Amino acid sequence: MEKEEKDKRLADFYREFILFFAVLFFTCMIGIITLLPELENTNGLLNWGWLSISVLYFGLLLGIGYSLHKCFYLYKLNKIFGGEFGFNYPELEGLVKKIFKKTEYLDGFLIVGITFVFIILYLVKLGVLH
Repeated sequence: MEKEEKDKRLADFYREFILFFAVLFFTCMIGIITLLPELENTNGLLNWGWLSISVLYFGLLLGIGYSLHKCFYLYKLNKIFGGEFGFNYPELEGLVKKIFKKTEYLDGFLIVGITFVFIILYLVKLGVLH
């Protein structure tokens, strides 16, 4: 009985961590979208307002990448232990395998893709790209 209770607590712990990183992902995403209009209001590239907003913007972008990496890491860790942590979704995994042939690179692809999109948006809002 003690091993089952320990496994249940561990499953709850990992589920809560995945939920935490999902909330972190969406919070950073909303923060970046909220900051995008503020980049248009900066007066030139060599003032403190631009620098502080840019640091915040790229900090939020780093938070998006980190949260995605940790969500995928916890899911892969769960698969290594045979799904004993309690979050095993074979129907979702089957759907993802239909879209992406190599799912082991999916986390890197998402991180690079999202980072690229937000860097392009950043450059467009600054007026570097038209």
